[in-house]
Amino acid sequence: MRTLLIVAGLATIGFLLVPRCAKEPTALPAQEWIDLLSPTQGTTWTVGDTASVTWTSRGTSGQVKIELSRGGSSWTTLGTVSASANAYDWVVTGPEATGCRVRVSDSADGSPSVQSGALAISEFHSLLDMVSLSGGTFQMGSTSSWAYSWEQPVHQVTVSAFSIAKDEVTQAQYQEVMGTNPSYFQGANRPVEQVTWWDAAKFCNALSAREGLTKFYNDDDLNSQASTVRMTWSANGYRLPTEAEWEYACRAGSTTDFYNGNLTNPYCEPLDPNLDLIGWYCGNSNDQTHDVGGKQPNTFGLYDMSGNVWEWCNDWYGDYSSGSQTDPTGPSSGSTRVRRGGSWYSYAQSCRSAYRYDYSPGYSYYDIGFRLVRR
Repeated sequence: MRTLLIVAGLATIGFLLVPRCAKEPTALPAQEWIDLLSPTQGTTWTVGDTASVTWTSRGTSGQVKIELSRGGSSWTTLGTVSASANAYDWVVTGPEATGCRVRVSDSADGSPSVQSGALAISEFHSLLDMVSLSGGTFQMGSTSSWAYSWEQPVHQVTVSAFSIAKDEVTQAQYQEVMGTNPSYFQGANRPVEQVTWWDAAKFCNALSAREGLTKFYNDDDLNSQASTVRMTWSANGYRLPTEAEWEYACRAGSTTDFYNGNLTNPYCEPLDPNLDLIGWYCGNSNDQTHDVGGKQPNTFGLYDMSGNVWEWCNDWYGDYSSGSQTDPTGPSSGSTRVRRGGSWYSYAQSCRSAYRYDYSPGYSYYDIGFRLVRR
């Protein structure tokens, strides 16, 4: 190529020759990379939780492999997904470990590859303090002089092993799981109240999902408040106790009106000496709920089985049968659900181990709460 050069103010005119390149420059190959967004260094994953690995990438083969090194051990593949997914969810498994790392790499040849800083895996700790019961056989109902006809006939019941919460569900626990607190008597460690049967069942499913357990109740049936709620009895998730489980747990081997003795004074005054030791009722509650665990537990280590708040049970309400039963679940249908235990508002006689009552599942009041069981 020739360029004419004119220099102003000079008489000389000349030519400057600029050589042509031998060939056009070629484009550089596209760079391949993966940028790991999470987990970041210092993250702690809890066993049972769902952990997310996220990234951005360019130039990979189309698939990336996600791996975990637990405490400096060899790499274990968690999964392989499309690079464009930019995320992989993993339900964290044990055992506990520190110094863990996550690696994301091209699944074809391992390059590019990126790994996280050190993170920890901790064992899961349940929101609830559960007590494991081995199950057994007991006489359900009462022939006490204080008993009502709907507590009879007394009949033999056998329940299989199950776990039950040491305490009624507290307001702090309900708030943490459901994001709301409907209670009238506010206090983090007081029992949650003003909850319907539906609310209690939804809490069961929400807590089960949070802990990686199989839900007991069908979500659609709960949301629509279906007349028949599908229940998965083989599920390991939380649920409300059957009426038989509740009475077995409350009695803790006792055959008396309360788990620590018999009833003396059936109303609010004078104080019943046995109930005063184990439960909040109209005689000692000062017309309000109290923090859970403030009275004496039964021999199973369960608190507030008498008083504080009524506790929803899973069963439809119905008449007892006289025959022996194993793991009864109540009537197949009904219009009201069982509640047990009495409350801060109840007479002493309504706090007895055998006393039973019922409400519409959509009913709530500031003396109704619940506790959970699971198998």
